[in-house]
Amino acid sequence: MASPNDNISLKDGLSATFKMRAKDTSATQNGSLQSVNHLATPYPVDYGIGGCFQIASKSGIMVAGVSANSPIYSFCWTSATLNALIRRVRLQAWSLGTGFTAGIAVFDMFVCRSWTVADTGGTTDTLTTDNGNLRTAMPATALSELRHSATATLTAGTRTKDIQPVDTISYGVTTAANTLFSASVTKLFERIGAEHPLVCVANEGFTIQASVPATGTWGWSIITEWDEVPLTSY
Repeated sequence: MASPNDNISLKDGLSATFKMRAKDTSATQNGSLQSVNHLATPYPVDYGIGGCFQIASKSGIMVAGVSANSPIYSFCWTSATLNALIRRVRLQAWSLGTGFTAGIAVFDMFVCRSWTVADTGGTTDTLTTDNGNLRTAMPATALSELRHSATATLTAGTRTKDIQPVDTISYGVTTAANTLFSASVTKLFERIGAEHPLVCVANEGFTIQASVPATGTWGWSIITEWDEVPLTSY
């Protein structure tokens, strides 16, 4: 049997009133204990004046003999009004015309802090106008620089790299030329749902380093997904 306590009134920030149906589950049916069932639907982050972005970076032909732990990708965030929330980083790599000595390829992702001078070398992705924003109405990204290797490794700028990587992935590499290290794109880093993303404030970011076996020429692609939100929103 319904009681007057079965309807709960709620008010939003503009004092608009909403009704929520509840059930009196108290032992004496006096309304002292109410149960409410509701359906929650996940929704993209409230980005405000920022936006949501995804950009794929692709190398050229990486030369043979790359040194171990060489930086190939850098995401440098400098905005003082927005934070960058790193949601997902995916990677794929492949051998090209010159095969490798069989071995293991390792890709490490490091968080970088106190980043005051950008990395150099390679090439930078186009970040202006509608490049990477997931809705035309979103503004251009506030990312200052997204730099990646073209044919050789990057030269590190002035930044403090964490001692331990935040994530890592390894591939078995054969001697075959023109062969994928992995049959599909691999998630190097991912945060979904209520999991805490990597939050980059001004002068922070991340870099990806590569160590590959000897002799081979190779290429790679890296896809980064991130949100840009006002400082007060996250």
